[in-house]
Amino acid sequence: MFKKNTICFLFFLLVLSLSFATYGQNDEGFIYGKLTTKAGNEYIGQMRWGKEEVFWNDIFNSVKSKGNKTVNVEIKVEHDENTELTKEEVHKWKLMEIWDDQYSGLVHQFTTRFGDIRSIIPLSNDYVTIIFKNGFEYKVRGGSNDVGTDIYVMDYELGIIKISWNNIARIDFFDSPATIKRKFGVPLYGTVRTNSGNWTGLVQWDNDERLDIDLLDGYYQGTELHIPFGQIKCINKKDCKSEIVKSDDTHLILSGTNDVNCENRGIIVSIDDIGRISIPWSSFQQLCLDHKKNVSGQPYRTYPEPRRLNGEVKTLDQKEWKGQIVFDMDESWDLEHLEGNAEGIKYIIPFRYISAISPRNNNFTNVILKNGQRLLLGDLQDVSDKNEGILIYTDAREEPISVDWKNVDEIIFE
Repeated sequence: MFKKNTICFLFFLLVLSLSFATYGQNDEGFIYGKLTTKAGNEYIGQMRWGKEEVFWNDIFNSVKSKGNKTVNVEIKVEHDENTELTKEEVHKWKLMEIWDDQYSGLVHQFTTRFGDIRSIIPLSNDYVTIIFKNGFEYKVRGGSNDVGTDIYVMDYELGIIKISWNNIARIDFFDSPATIKRKFGVPLYGTVRTNSGNWTGLVQWDNDERLDIDLLDGYYQGTELHIPFGQIKCINKKDCKSEIVKSDDTHLILSGTNDVNCENRGIIVSIDDIGRISIPWSSFQQLCLDHKKNVSGQPYRTYPEPRRLNGEVKTLDQKEWKGQIVFDMDESWDLEHLEGNAEGIKYIIPFRYISAISPRNNNFTNVILKNGQRLLLGDLQDVSDKNEGILIYTDAREEPISVDWKNVDEIIFE
């Protein structure tokens, strides 16, 4: 969004301070936990990353660091419980994390939902250690404003606490209460109509605004307006402008900012068992919000401990390999994401929601979700001939099998 003036920023803080009412909804989808400062102070409550991420299904973005070490993975074969395992029956493998491997020279993004994280430990303004729910640690660096930003905590006793990143010792996450009495606002839930279909779920406008207190900025007949999303019923695209329909049925045509014109960064809809649907302005037609829908997303406890990607890889030269999979020489955990486009819309899907992947040609890949939905995705690296290939760690070889993407027939995940 365009730069707000001081009055607008003070208005934002004022609305935050007034957002303490109970809205009669399930609040378990909000990020919640304990922030400990370097001075030893502890603050417990709902959290927000700057003016952005606030839900467990929001994505923490960074870059995988080359400071990580290899990981020992023990693979066991079936055996009689009364018989001692031989050395041949138990193998210790060094499953290389991709930032230390010999197979890829690219910089790889790290993306995972906040609900998959146990703790965050800042090491500097650029580096941070991420601890998953199974205790495994990732070191990541920069890559987005998720690293280095101010964190807001809605402390029960003190209200809103703003803490600078360089003052944070660690952040520990845990289950949110079913009802949070003092919170940042109400989630935006609604239906987005596009050129290729409709999507309903939690909504993120301009890749940014998520709550009813967040402001939509624009100019109406030369006057600068900042309209809380809680006052908006629908937004209709009018070429490179937007028609805003307010709750009182007032209609306004706004222009002049990337909230309401062709520079909009996109509308995201989060849907359980699919992931995130990112809709560009070119495909967007209309958003209608349902302010009576009492949802905030999946609770923290429903995000399981991460598992390594396991399954079977079938090749076009009639070979089959079973074991641990590293996809695109990069993704090795089920909490990481596959990305691809369909009809101008971007899908960002956690691997744990995927049943099978089948390349069709150089540009497109069939993706079957565990909910039965079938998608034909293309354009992006994960689902095109830009994919760097697959590694399979089996229980019969010391080195991984490497399969070129052009030789992949099907990948079936456990």
